[in-house]
Amino acid sequence: MRSKLMMPGIITGLKPQKSNNVRLSIFIDGRYAFSMEKSLVPDLRVGQSLSTSEIDALKRLEENRSAYHRALRYLSLRLRSIDEMKRYLRAKEYKLPVIDCVIARLIKEKYLDDDAFARAWRNDRMRFKPRSAIVLRHELQQKGIDRDVILNVLADYDDCAAAWQLVNHRLKQWKSLDAMNLKNKIHGFLKQRGFDFDTISETYQRAKQQLNPM
Repeated sequence: MRSKLMMPGIITGLKPQKSNNVRLSIFIDGRYAFSMEKSLVPDLRVGQSLSTSEIDALKRLEENRSAYHRALRYLSLRLRSIDEMKRYLRAKEYKLPVIDCVIARLIKEKYLDDDAFARAWRNDRMRFKPRSAIVLRHELQQKGIDRDVILNVLADYDDCAAAWQLVNHRLKQWKSLDAMNLKNKIHGFLKQRGFDFDTISETYQRAKQQLNPM
């Protein structure tokens, strides 16, 4: 979020905004300069002289507030990785010092935690869209998760359990298939989701046994 450099001047007006009375429109030398939340500037007064550095400090304070609340709204949709949040705030044109400040605050307040994010991602995948560990690793890498965090989170991940969860839900649809067509169906279905040959073969044998117990 870019801001124009302002010259020093005298505060000539502090007016609550009609659409949001918790914010003040600040006028310097008779002209609108910028707006801020009242709570951030309890000591500002009409007639007060502001230097360029003081104005810049006030605007940075407002940018930090704006970026922080925008980040919270972004987090309200789902958990985010640190890298996702950085990219989001950059896309909103916040400056790097503002982004670093907001990221640090979110980490301190436990709103951002890459380990928790990675575990939640893994658990959601297992519940709703199981994938192989290879695919999950790639997805987490795309989210900017550190390699050691990924290795730790996926250390006990069971590809066979994930593959079976996927196939088991579809066996009723496939029960009329002969052995070859069932094998082809399972092979294509699981390969598309990143599972290796051994896992696919084991899952096929288990499916065949369940459909045609001997």
